[in-house]
Amino acid sequence: MEEFVTAISLLYSIHINGIVSLKPQKVWRIIADEGFFILKLLPYPKEETGFITDAMAYLDQRGFHRYNEIIPTKENTPCGAYGKNFTLLTKELYGRIPSFQVEDDVAAVAACLSDLHRAAVGFFPKHRFAERIKWGKILATLDCGKNDLQGFATTVAEKAEKDDFDKAFLSYCAFYIRQAEEAITELAPFYPALSEKKEKSGGFCHHDPAHHNFFINEQKEQKDVFVFDFDYAIADLRAHDVAALLLKILKTNHWDTRLAQKAFAVYHSAFPLDREETRFIELLIKYPYDFRHAAFARYTEKDDSTRIAKKLPRLTREAEQREKALLALNQYFAEES
Repeated sequence: MEEFVTAISLLYSIHINGIVSLKPQKVWRIIADEGFFILKLLPYPKEETGFITDAMAYLDQRGFHRYNEIIPTKENTPCGAYGKNFTLLTKELYGRIPSFQVEDDVAAVAACLSDLHRAAVGFFPKHRFAERIKWGKILATLDCGKNDLQGFATTVAEKAEKDDFDKAFLSYCAFYIRQAEEAITELAPFYPALSEKKEKSGGFCHHDPAHHNFFINEQKEQKDVFVFDFDYAIADLRAHDVAALLLKILKTNHWDTRLAQKAFAVYHSAFPLDREETRFIELLIKYPYDFRHAAFARYTEKDDSTRIAKKLPRLTREAEQREKALLALNQYFAEES
C-alpha cells in the first residue's frame, strides 16, 4: 500500500493522509489535506479511456457540474498511469442514493438525466473508440441477442435431463423470441434515419442510469442530484438512457407503471422527445433484455449462481405483469406524443 500511495502522490498535487479500499484493486477513497477524493483504476485501452474522459470534460465545458469532476494530474492530463491501468481521480460526492420506489426521487433523477443530456448535445469525441460509438448499431445488437435465444432454445430442447431453469426457459423462450423479433421489425423502418439525424447533433449516453449511480444532496432547500460512474458511456441516442431508466423503475416497482410515467413526464417536460424517440423507448423496453441476459449467463458464461438460478423463474412469474405494463405504457406514450 505504501508503494501505491507514493505512486499516486507523484501523479497528483494532493497530500495524502489516508486511503481506504472500496473495491479491491479497483476503487479507493483518498483522504488528503485538500479534501476527499475517489480514485479508480480504469482497465481500458488508451483510446477507450480517452472517450470516457472526453465525455466528462465536455459536461464541464457545457456548464453541467453535478457529476464527479476529474482532478487532473500534475502534468495536467485527465488520467495518470499505474501499472497496466489508467488512474482517474475525482471529487468525492456526498448524499444519499435515491430510491426508485419514491416519486420525488424518481422525478429528481429524471430531471438530472435530462440536464445531463442537454449538456451532452454537440459532443463529438476526440477519442473515437469504435466500441463506444453506437450510432445506428442497436438493430444488430438486438438481432444478435435474438439469435442467442434461438440457439439456446435448440440446445436446451436437446438436453436429456432438464433442471428447473431449463424448464422455465423452454416454457417462455418462444414468447420472448417473438417479442424480440417484433421489437426489431418495428424499429427497422425508422431507427436508421433517426440515429443518423441525431448523430449529426452529437451527444452521448451515461449508459447505466441505475439508482446507485446517482446521489441526492439534501443539505440545501432544493435537492441537488449528482450523477457519477461514466465507465459505460457511449455515443448514442439519449432515448437509450431514458429507456434504461424507465425499465429500471418498472422492474423496481414490479411493473407498476405509475413512477415510470412520472419519470418520463419530468424528463419530457424538461427536454422534449419527438415521437420517433418515444417509439424507440417503447420498443427497447419491449425487447426481452433480462430474459436474454439470464439465459446467456447460464448457457454461455456457465454461471450456476443462485442469483441467476432465481432470476429466470422470477421473470417468467412476472411475464403477465410485464405485458400489462407494456400495453399501459404504449397507451400513455401515444397520449403524451
